Amino acid sequence: MTAPTRHPFLDHLDRVAALDPHTPWTPDDGALPSLYVGHGAPPLFEDAGWMRELHDWARALPRPRAVLIVSAHWDSAPLSITSTQPTDLV
Repeated sequence: MTAPTRHPFLDHLDRVAALDPHTPWTPDDGALPSLYVGHGAPPLFEDAGWMRELHDWARALPRPRAVLIVSAHWDSAPLSITSTQPTDLV
């Protein structure tokens, strides 16, 4: 087995850069779905087919105005939530 000369994620970035702009989300689109992406399985950036499938699904949706990322791998006391802009919590 030989190591690839170019990482699959770079090919993915080239493919994405050639696409038309992504349609932005508007309130008329309604709520967007939630997505859980675990780390370690599947091998996200090494599996070109999986990246293409995930990307095509995401492109079928309007582009969100913001993305919320939640990680359980952070310990802090007291618990705090930060934002670059004042944001209502849901």
